[in-house]
Amino acid sequence: MVNYDKLIYRERLKYIVMSHRLPTDAEIRQRIEAIGTEWEVSDIKEIPNDHDSTAYRNAFKYQLLICGRISEVCGKYAPIGTDAFETEFEVPLQKEVVLEGRKITIIENAVVPAVMFIVKTAKRKGKLRSCSMPLDKKYEPWSRGLLDYFQERGSKHPFMFSQNRKHSIRYAQWVAEKTFDGLEWPMKEYSKAIEVEINPSQIVREGINQNNQEVYLIELDDGMRRWFTKIRENVVRDHVPIGERWKDFRSHGLRKRKNITNKYFYLFDGFDRAAYGGWTEKSRVESMPDAESHYSHLDIQQMAANEVMLKQMAMIYFPKLLRPYPKGGIQI
Repeated sequence: MVNYDKLIYRERLKYIVMSHRLPTDAEIRQRIEAIGTEWEVSDIKEIPNDHDSTAYRNAFKYQLLICGRISEVCGKYAPIGTDAFETEFEVPLQKEVVLEGRKITIIENAVVPAVMFIVKTAKRKGKLRSCSMPLDKKYEPWSRGLLDYFQERGSKHPFMFSQNRKHSIRYAQWVAEKTFDGLEWPMKEYSKAIEVEINPSQIVREGINQNNQEVYLIELDDGMRRWFTKIRENVVRDHVPIGERWKDFRSHGLRKRKNITNKYFYLFDGFDRAAYGGWTEKSRVESMPDAESHYSHLDIQQMAANEVMLKQMAMIYFPKLLRPYPKGGIQI
């Protein structure tokens, strides 16, 4: 008879959760700033000697700021220099004034210079989203430098490290491995598929399920019966729960890190985070305005013609970004 308790125990041993903590936004930024200032990417044996550390440093800055995936940086959905441009937003801001000897707070509209990055969203067939942020370094220390970097490249890709997209991503992953060495990120609980060999005497009945797959009805050790998908003769597929565990921090952690920063420092709600990060979860986008239908299908070549629409979408969250960047960095 199959002992499922032993199988589950053996799988869980691989993912023992120790005492860990999330790396802060400030820590991640320090690691990125170190590329090309404290060490060179050419120190990594897999990276060609003619590769520029500045390009990798800006690539990870960009990935963090846009809450992006690596393919949106240096892969299939990589930007070109003209996918970033300077703009401005008119937003209501609080201001203290003295009136009849008393300080009072008033709200008045202010024009805020900003950069708008137009991102082709991976896993959404390249549909566009607008990642906009203030240019004033008191709000975002990296925005002006990144805009300048994009403008210098014009119609070229700022972050393609090889003509082959897969190679380009692999180079970035090697640099990320060194950049974030020693940092970890928590992974959620999930179910893992495993193959289980069964004794023919356990098979109560065979059949075909609604997906046209062969299945066995198996009698378990406790006398209960369950249907399992047949993989081959006397072998079935089962699933075991894998508890929360920690994995090495790599480039995709930048997307998760920015999402948490947006949620807990800038107080983005689910709708804001969906618009900024390009998520498709129904819970985050079910109240998306009608304009989103058009916005989601904008072609990258139409960017200039659709600036008004893109700014409309960015206004969903932009005022929340007008929170001064703290001295010493964001410690969340």
